[in-house]
Amino acid sequence: MKKLYTSPWQWCLGLKKTGIIALTFFGAVQTMNAQVNNYTFAQTTGTFNSIASSGTVVSGSEATTSTTNDTSGWSVTLPFNFNFNGTDYTSIYVNSNGGATFGATTSTASSLISSTTGFSGAVSVMNRDLWGVFITSGVTTSGSDIITNVASFKGIEIGKQLNNVNGIPTGATVTAFDEAAGTITMSAPATSSSSSAVVRYGTGKVLTAVEGTAPNRIFVIEWIGYNDYSTAVTGSNHLNFQLKLAETSNRISIVYGPGYNINTTSRTNQVGLRGTSNADFNNRSGAAGSPWDSTTAGTTNSASVARDNTSFPAPGLTFNWAPPTCFVPTGLTAPMATVTTNGAVVSWTPPSTIPGNGYEVYYSTSNTAPTSTTVLNASNSVTSTTASASIGGLLPATTYYVWVRSACSGSDKSVWSAVSSFATSCQPPAIISVNGATVCGASGSATISATADSGATVTWYDAATGGNVLSTANSYTTPVISANTTYYVSAKSGTNPPNAGLANAISTSGYTLEAGLFFDATSSFTINGVYVYPIGTGAGTVVIALQDGNVSPAVTLQTVTVNLTGTTAPYVKTFVPLNFSVTPGSNYKLMMMSRTGGVSSLVRESGASWGAYPLSVPGVMTITNGNCCSGNTTSTSYYYFYDWQLTAGCESARQPVEVIVNSSCLGTSETSDLKDAIKVFPNPFTDVLNISGVEHVKSVSVTDLSGRLIKTVEKPGSELNLADLKSGMYMITLYLKDGTQKTIKSIKK
Repeated sequence: MKKLYTSPWQWCLGLKKTGIIALTFFGAVQTMNAQVNNYTFAQTTGTFNSIASSGTVVSGSEATTSTTNDTSGWSVTLPFNFNFNGTDYTSIYVNSNGGATFGATTSTASSLISSTTGFSGAVSVMNRDLWGVFITSGVTTSGSDIITNVASFKGIEIGKQLNNVNGIPTGATVTAFDEAAGTITMSAPATSSSSSAVVRYGTGKVLTAVEGTAPNRIFVIEWIGYNDYSTAVTGSNHLNFQLKLAETSNRISIVYGPGYNINTTSRTNQVGLRGTSNADFNNRSGAAGSPWDSTTAGTTNSASVARDNTSFPAPGLTFNWAPPTCFVPTGLTAPMATVTTNGAVVSWTPPSTIPGNGYEVYYSTSNTAPTSTTVLNASNSVTSTTASASIGGLLPATTYYVWVRSACSGSDKSVWSAVSSFATSCQPPAIISVNGATVCGASGSATISATADSGATVTWYDAATGGNVLSTANSYTTPVISANTTYYVSAKSGTNPPNAGLANAISTSGYTLEAGLFFDATSSFTINGVYVYPIGTGAGTVVIALQDGNVSPAVTLQTVTVNLTGTTAPYVKTFVPLNFSVTPGSNYKLMMMSRTGGVSSLVRESGASWGAYPLSVPGVMTITNGNCCSGNTTSTSYYYFYDWQLTAGCESARQPVEVIVNSSCLGTSETSDLKDAIKVFPNPFTDVLNISGVEHVKSVSVTDLSGRLIKTVEKPGSELNLADLKSGMYMITLYLKDGTQKTIKSIKK
C-alpha cells in the first residue's frame, strides 16, 4: 500500500472483538514444500538413445488408425521412490498429449502447467494436442494392392492397419513397404483410384525402461509417434521425446529425439514443471522462429515454446531440473492475537527437511519482495531456530509485509516464502485511574469515575464488548441497583465518521463471482461491518476479505467467514461484522471471495441507475471503483456492499469497574479515605512495587496500555515482584476487599 501517514500520532484503530467465525491475517496460500519454482534449470546437448528396441510398451498406449489415443493416459509404476516437490511417489500418470502427472488426481490435458486442475504435480515434455497416428499421401489404383508415390514412411511397420479412404479397403494392413521405391503393399487391392490418397496408420506408443543400477537408476519414459493433431497430410509431423527420472538425486530430464516437422504452422508446446497449483511453475519460453537451445525461463504458467518446420529441438537437446537442497517454509502467518501496537509474532510450517541454521524473517512497510542479495540487518529482519519469530520495534497502526526463508548452511538458503502481512494496532490513550463504588444498603445508585490521558474521551459501557454506551464523561452515576454490577470504561481518541457507501440496495440481481470494491484510506479506521442482501435457499457461509490491490494477484490482508441465510425476494438486509483494520493507503479491495451452502449469491448494483464513483467520507476514505470480474480489473458500473459501519480514532480495551451492593459497609467518605491511604511506590520502579495498606487489597492486576492483561496476583503481599515485565508503562489495578478498586499508571525502568 502506498503510505500516506506513518507517524505514531496519526489517527489509528482499535481492534474490537465481534461475533465472527474466523479472522486471519495471511498472505498467499501455500502448500507444504511448494518447491517447483525453486528447481534449478540447466541445458545440455548429448545423444538421444531410444529405448524403442529394448523398452516395455505401456499397456494401452499403442495407437491404431481407429484407436488414435487422442486425449488418453496410462498409470505407470515407478521402479523406485521418486521425490517430486517434497513428496515421494511410486507411480506416474503418462498422457498422450506429451505430459505426465503425479498423485491421485490425473490429467490428460494438453496444457498441464497452466491447467486449473489441482493435481499434485506435473511435467510437460512436449505438452500440446497430440494423437497417435501419422498421415502421409500416396496414389491408389483400383485393383492394385500397391500404394505408390508415398510421401513419407514415419513410424510404419508391417501389420499396421490403414484407414478406409480413397480406395484403401476396410481392414487393410501393411504387408510390405519400400521407402526407396515409395510404395506400400496392402493386404487387399484398392477398391478405387485416387491420385491424392490420404494414408493413415497408428504410430503412437509409450515405452519405459530402467537404466543403471541402484541407487543411481534412471527411469526412462519415451513417447514415439505421438504427433500434432491434424487430419491433413500437410499438418502431420512425427515426434519422439523422453522423460527421465533420476533415483536419489530426483533430477528430472527431458530429452528430445529425431523429429519430422514439415508443417509451416507454428505450434506452441508447454515445457517444464508444475507444482500443486498453476501458481507454482518452472517452465520454458520460446517465441516463434527462436531456436530451442535458446529458450528462457517462463514468467507465466501459460508460457510455451514454439515449434515449426524450421525451429524444433535437435536430437539430444536435454532440459534438466534439479530440486533444491534447502526448502522454503510455508504457511507464513501473523495470528491476530499476537499483533500489538509495536510488534507481532509470525509463524510458519517448517519444510519436511528442517534447516540446520534455522530461519531468517524479513519485514518491511513496502510490499517489495526480498531477493537473495537483500541486505538483512537489525532494523528489517530477525532470526529464529523454531517455527515462529517475534518482531518488535514497529510503528503503531502500520501495515507490514513479511517473508521467511530457511538457512540450511552458511551459503545454502532457500528462496523467500510467499508474502504475508499484518497491521499493527494503534496506540490508544490510556485509562489512568478508575474508582469503583459501594452502595450501602439493599439498593441504591452510585457514582463511579475514571481519568484518562489528556484529550481522550472517557466512555462507559454496560458490557465488556459490544453493549451500549452509557456515558461519555469522566464519571457515571448508575441507576438504582440491588445487586453487584460491573461496568466498563475505555479511553478513546477521535470520532466516529458517517457510514460509507450506498445505504440500501436498489437492484434485485445478484452476483456469484469473486468481486468487490476498490477504496483509498486517507486516515486510519476500522470497518466494523457492512450490510449485504443474501440470495438463496437457506443457511450458508460467505468469505469476505480485505486485500492489497496494488499487486497482482492481490494480497489478502484480513479475511472473515460469516454465517448468512439466503432468501428469495424480497431479500433481507443483513449485517456482516468484519472488524477490518485499515491504515492510510491506496487501492485497498473489499472482496466477496466465496460462498457455500444455501447462499447462492449477494445482491449487487449494475449500470448507472445506482449512481457513480467516487463515494467519499471526507478525511477518512473514498470508494473509487468496483472490482469485477478477474484480478484487479476495475468496473464503473458494478457496486457491492452497503452501509459501511466505520470507526475512526483509537480506543483502549475496556476496563471493568465494579459497584458493590453491601448492607453493612463503610460510608462514602470512609471509602475514599481508605483508597487515599493505600499507596503504590516507587514510580518509576525497577523490579518491585511496594503496597501500603495491603491488608485491604484482595487482588492486583497488571495490564499494558492497550488494555491487555499481563498478570493477576491474588492475595498480594506488601512487595509485588514484577521483575519479569519488560520496560514500559503499565496500569496497576488494586481490587479492594470492600468491592472498590484503585488504578494507577506506573513505569518499569
